[in-house]
Amino acid sequence: MYCISLALRLRIEISKVGKRERERERKRDCDVLCSRVDMRIRDHVVLGGRLAIIGNDLYITARATNCKVSQVKITVFVLEAALLLHLSTTTLTLNYTRVVHTTLGPIRGLVNVVGDKTVNVFWGIPFAKPPTGPRRFKHPEPPEPWSEVKDTVTKPNSCFQSIDTSFGQFQGVQAWIPKTPLSEDCLYLNVWVPQGFSTPPRATMVWIYGGSFSSGASTLDIYDGSKLAATENVIVVSLNYRVGSLGFLYTGNDDAPGNQGLMDQTMALKWVHDNVGFFGGSKDTITIFGESAGAGSVGLHLLSPLSNGFFSRAIMESGGPLNIWAVQPRTLAIERGKKLASLLGCPSKFSRLMLHCLQLANVQTITDTMEYLSDDLVVLGPVVDSYFLPREPKDLIASGEIKDTEVIIGVNKDEGIYFLLYIFPEGFPLSNEGVLSFSDFKEVVKALNFRGDNKTDSAIISEYYDNVLPSQRESLRDIVDDISGDDFFKCDIVDFANEYAKNHDVYLYSFEHQLSNLAWPKWTGVMHGYEIEAVFGLPQEYNYTIEDESVSSRMMSYWTRFAQRGNPNHDTITWPKLTSEGLEYLRSPERAIRSEVGFVINSAASGGAFFRFCAVD
Repeated sequence: MYCISLALRLRIEISKVGKRERERERKRDCDVLCSRVDMRIRDHVVLGGRLAIIGNDLYITARATNCKVSQVKITVFVLEAALLLHLSTTTLTLNYTRVVHTTLGPIRGLVNVVGDKTVNVFWGIPFAKPPTGPRRFKHPEPPEPWSEVKDTVTKPNSCFQSIDTSFGQFQGVQAWIPKTPLSEDCLYLNVWVPQGFSTPPRATMVWIYGGSFSSGASTLDIYDGSKLAATENVIVVSLNYRVGSLGFLYTGNDDAPGNQGLMDQTMALKWVHDNVGFFGGSKDTITIFGESAGAGSVGLHLLSPLSNGFFSRAIMESGGPLNIWAVQPRTLAIERGKKLASLLGCPSKFSRLMLHCLQLANVQTITDTMEYLSDDLVVLGPVVDSYFLPREPKDLIASGEIKDTEVIIGVNKDEGIYFLLYIFPEGFPLSNEGVLSFSDFKEVVKALNFRGDNKTDSAIISEYYDNVLPSQRESLRDIVDDISGDDFFKCDIVDFANEYAKNHDVYLYSFEHQLSNLAWPKWTGVMHGYEIEAVFGLPQEYNYTIEDESVSSRMMSYWTRFAQRGNPNHDTITWPKLTSEGLEYLRSPERAIRSEVGFVINSAASGGAFFRFCAVD
């Protein structure tokens, strides 16, 4: 049934391409479709020799016709027919892995071929009880053990969340929307293991997704760990955690203790620590890595006495524990919790009666109501709960109460533009580059209310606008991108990196290569989240350029070498540690890739210009 539904989805994707855009999108879309026909069917499911030959013949025919839409349609239709005929006469056989005996019970997954490598994939391993009924808004509880072999071969549910409809079916947004059913029963993790024994045991990399603590899923295609595991010989794990009010409602007491999503992550990390040895890994080389809110989570795990013993190293992509959105004031969290209860018709005074009412409320209604609480970047998020997070991050860091290890942390060149597309769609239209007038520029700065201070707004306008040459003032859009990117992400990341580097090894980077096969228009630059495809190796598999493949290969190598030994360096290039003498960081400019270096090192002078907002006060 998987193959049939895949073929149907391919047909639907083709039908959605309008007449006007068919010619423009033909080459890219058809390449992707052909790749899916070739790889997804033949790599993931054992169909039998004759059917594989049919699929291969059709794939070759489609390529020979320059991947015409009509030929792809024929390929899909014939494969559908062949699949139906095959399924009517034989039983579909899955290629199972060996049974792995975990601390909770035995499991088996699926064997997946990735190029010339083989990876064992385990989808949907439970690490906690379903947080439903009386467990809603509570910290997670360990699951019940089992004795029979559990087949972990199906992608798990995604945790309940609102679905972004701002840009319709635009692929740039659709890539971040969960494709598995939304459910409160969502606390599962996934594991990718290269086949074969390894001496010494393999390093493990645990991915924590972003999404403003209100969305995300471990099963997104962009987070598929197959390529990273196969290419770099590491174990890759991804986990689900609760988001929105289900993951971060805080009442100031045990009714809804807050940080439920972070406690989900902690329980998953404990499972990895306790079980990775059964998969050929070592509990002494576990690296957690994440992006945006996922990176913020990683930074908070460095500070938490509950979780920092379950991993060895950390990688933070576009986020950290000091970002303005990483931790929410308790008073604000409590206020929004009361407002949520009131909007749902529940008692707004915190009590067992209010909790009981919220636990009985329809989960979809709860999720839909979240949008009325605030339009902040993070509506409900982590708090200082005196349990997972004992004190404010800056105080814990200042007193040295932080994990003693090595970290990679960094940013993307155009961090702000993604959010400006949502906040000011009239000034940042998706269809064209858009031009801001000076009056629009000032209004945007005031509306964003940087640091909640009018003096700061004036300083920003002076720093960013007054120093721009008249001939350059049409680039105000880019200036607003710089301001918001610095404020939301870069300044606080640099502050954390500098502080942590006083006593630890820190490797700071700036990702500045725009991948060629992404859906967003070129003028959006190197947006928030753009590095993820390179980290997970998607350019190695799909229709990207040689330069993209080179960047991806470098990033996978840096990330995994760091996970294995705490130092990302290799023979061909030196990535310096961050020092107190000046801001040194690894930069990945677009044009440098042609030298096949992939990254170049820039001096502190470049860094000073790159983070202008950090000096504004």
